[in-house]
Amino acid sequence: MTLIDQEWLLTNGLGSYASSSILCCNTRRYHGMFIPSLPAPYGRTMMLPRLVEHLVPDAAEPERLDAEELLDGTLLGEGPKALQHFRIRGLLPEWEFEVGGTRILKRMVLVHGENTLFVA
Repeated sequence: MTLIDQEWLLTNGLGSYASSSILCCNTRRYHGMFIPSLPAPYGRTMMLPRLVEHLVPDAAEPERLDAEELLDGTLLGEGPKALQHFRIRGLLPEWEFEVGGTRILKRMVLVHGENTLFVA
């Protein structure tokens, strides 16, 4: 099983969620960074489908941290090369990237009982 086949899921207790593959490559129709559950008649609404993230180390070209899968299966983005670790800490997904000696830690949090997303 590859990193693009493994998924993570965050919920907030209200029916809202965030989910994607470990590479932050949306491979399913319901994947998205923030899908809040809104009052009727709206229901679950895709508010933030994805983030395109770049890391720019000193004196180097920017490298993309996420990935994008094209219809032919081609994977765009540097995510697979830059990703050093993925883990679930408590119930929160956490990514660790390294580009040109620069390391960055990314965490996502959906606040319980609120339609609020934090990406740190």
